[in-house]
Amino acid sequence: WLHDDHSTPREALELQLKKDEAELEHMLKSGKLKGSGQGFVVMKRQEYLACVLGERSGISADLFSKAGGSNGDASSKDAIQTIRISKDDCEPSGLRYFEFATPDAELKRRQFVTIPLRMLVYIAAYALAAQLFYCSMIKPYQDNLVEGAESSNSVKVIGKLVLGFNFVIQTFVMMDVEHAGFTRLATVESTTLVWNTALLLITNVYIILQECFREGIRWELTAPASVVTQEAWWSWERSAFQSVRIEMEVGRNLVAVMTDQITMLYVLGEVANVLLPVVGYFLAIRFLFVYAPEDKKNKTKLGKLLQKVRIPMLDFLGLKKGNSTITTREAEKVQILMPLLLWMEYTYVVIFPAMAFVTFYLLTDQSSTVCGWLLGFSVLFFLWQRYVMLWLYGKATYDSQDSYLTFIRLWGVVISMLPPATVWWTYRLGEIVEWSFAILTMILVYTLSLMLFEL
Repeated sequence: WLHDDHSTPREALELQLKKDEAELEHMLKSGKLKGSGQGFVVMKRQEYLACVLGERSGISADLFSKAGGSNGDASSKDAIQTIRISKDDCEPSGLRYFEFATPDAELKRRQFVTIPLRMLVYIAAYALAAQLFYCSMIKPYQDNLVEGAESSNSVKVIGKLVLGFNFVIQTFVMMDVEHAGFTRLATVESTTLVWNTALLLITNVYIILQECFREGIRWELTAPASVVTQEAWWSWERSAFQSVRIEMEVGRNLVAVMTDQITMLYVLGEVANVLLPVVGYFLAIRFLFVYAPEDKKNKTKLGKLLQKVRIPMLDFLGLKKGNSTITTREAEKVQILMPLLLWMEYTYVVIFPAMAFVTFYLLTDQSSTVCGWLLGFSVLFFLWQRYVMLWLYGKATYDSQDSYLTFIRLWGVVISMLPPATVWWTYRLGEIVEWSFAILTMILVYTLSLMLFEL
């Protein structure tokens, strides 16, 4: 060590080191100094991963203890968890690195507060649109026991608009989950699947309830004990005939709703999600930059017009903010094909069988028709995905089976619809007398079936 005449005294250096140590300890324990994020190590073999996890647990002991804690015991009261090592099943391609900056508190707020509130708003908006459509264009026919409401051209057009509004809401749900700050693609897929399926189930239940609870329909198929006179018998028989006719109409309407959803929500909706964005960006780039280059030689009226709208159009498309040019890489990225949306495919695999199973609760001759449409959808689903959309999708990487497991759990909601149907028909045939007891029994049977499936 150098003499004190030529350097800082040793005692002064040791004192300064103690001060720095105390300051660092305070910053770590108070939370002022934290890690900057997460790091990932990819192991080629499972045995390497097991070896690392068996030998390393991170830096978690009390760094400032003279003895290093009790044999390096990381569970001491003042231990500081500096580095944690844990196993993760995802691959680097399944991570959204830019979302790791989102604080945990903000992520939980979006997941448990923002998204559910937005879902309630979406459902309320759709319910309002559907109720206005029902009250103004369908209910007058039903109240007067008049058939033919669904054959009116105006009813068909407005019905298609309401269904298109449902598709717009699905797009909003996808965007909300996409910007929620989830760090894994599998989490985004699973969350979108759950919320979108819940949205479609609730909206379809609302439509079915509007159809079923209407003037003139009666669920009991046996005559009550109060029918003793011939006049009362003929009155009950006329009302029973009228109820059966209405119930048959409900079955036909259910087929119409299902076919509309297959054609609009699935086929047209998928085309709109996959092709329209790419086609729109392709045409925008061609017209704004290829056919109307930004130079003084372009004297045509169309070229001048396109140059004037270039900046507003780019801002609208989200390509640039206040700038009239884009780079080659930006033009390339916006024309990449959309990836396969597994959550959308799984959603319709849940929704359409659920709608088909509703016919098992109705006295209708449309059960075979609905199941035929379901079979047709299955064939269309395979051919569409295998021979058409396979060449129109962009590359996608799924490093987890979370989406499939989520779908399997949601599938239990559909399968569990069948056992309560036996209780429902027992009530309709007069074996169960009380309506409230029948409904309670159906809820219990459905809950038990769902629990058995999930477990």
